[in-house]
Amino acid sequence: MDANAVVIAVGGDGTVHEVAAGLMGGMASLGVLPVGSGNDFASMLDNPIDLPKASATAVIDFFQSSPSRAVDVGWVVFTHADGTQQEAPFINSLGAGLEGAVAGTVQRLRSIKGLTRYVLATLWQVARYRPLAMRLQSACGGIAEKQPSHKLLLAIGNGRRAGGGFVLQPKASITDGYLDVCWADALPIWQQLRILPSVFVGEHGQFDGVHQHAIQSMEIECDTGMPVHLDGEWVADRAIRLEVRVKPAALSVVGLS
Repeated sequence: MDANAVVIAVGGDGTVHEVAAGLMGGMASLGVLPVGSGNDFASMLDNPIDLPKASATAVIDFFQSSPSRAVDVGWVVFTHADGTQQEAPFINSLGAGLEGAVAGTVQRLRSIKGLTRYVLATLWQVARYRPLAMRLQSACGGIAEKQPSHKLLLAIGNGRRAGGGFVLQPKASITDGYLDVCWADALPIWQQLRILPSVFVGEHGQFDGVHQHAIQSMEIECDTGMPVHLDGEWVADRAIRLEVRVKPAALSVVGLS
């Protein structure tokens, strides 16, 4: 495939994840036609296409004529409770704990579309999910927990948004060479519900019990195992260790100035 080729992902973040994984290390660029439920990664791009009105010719012209730019990609090695390991990229987000459990619920709500699907899954899990003991380490982020503590969720973002509109990482950039991590302590349900509306505008960092850092690498341990998603797709039910790092400028993407 030549260096000018563009492979277009037609769908949401899950589709973008699969296409991006196949393009890493190659010469072709990624294009995104956002027709999925979340489209969170696409929200980071300069994409002027008005899909309901755009002709096929206009779409093709856009991807052929628009400039491309190298963006960062997250990479994770996760160890399952049975000792097996997997590694995979994520182009937009990784979530563990409540975040991973919500992704599992979202996959079962196929008949509901858009942000409503994610909100309903979140409310369902808020009512039943119990925080897990996690230990976080990040030399570059100044995070060094000697003992695990109970955490409600942990979200690592290359992009700003996840879940179709939850602005978990309001300062994130896909070209800065960093990932942004946010985690919440074991907050009671009433406090979770109080904080939830602020997540849609990225103002949750003002609340006690919510922590945000920029990192280049991080290790997360959870002896009991934690649910995990990559780019909104549930990938593990009981991961006991995650080793996360950023790969700067690892993928060429069309539609980013």
